[in-house]
Amino acid sequence: MYVELKNINKNFGDYKASDNVNFGVEKGKLIGLLGPSGSGKTTILRMIAGLETPDKGQIIIDEKEVFSKDTNLEPKDRGIAVVFQNYALLPHLSIASNITFGSDASKADLEEVLEKTKLKGQENKFPHELSGGQQQRVALARAIITK
Repeated sequence: MYVELKNINKNFGDYKASDNVNFGVEKGKLIGLLGPSGSGKTTILRMIAGLETPDKGQIIIDEKEVFSKDTNLEPKDRGIAVVFQNYALLPHLSIASNITFGSDASKADLEEVLEKTKLKGQENKFPHELSGGQQQRVALARAIITK
């Protein structure tokens, strides 16, 4: 398994966001988390990325324990990227700067990700100058460039 959750529990006060969650995802597979609003889907994703801390359980990513009672790796050390639903683009930064924001990516890395996401030629524009689909690709490019 590439990502594995074992007995994950998370409470927010009296509210139980996840209750003994167990599942695994194989490398290269695509999954969907389905459930009503408030059922803990986003909380689970945030815990995998390290943006939220489980109360109990174990999270393993690429055979490396990233969370347990003895371990809690920082988000930057988990090898997981998050693409937010609203893309979280910074309006005052160019597309190139939005993609490389917070990373130590080289110019070659930027060129490669611009090519992969079909954003070549758009790097000097600002988010408001792009279509919704292009903005989404900028958010994906930012996730890709962090490797």
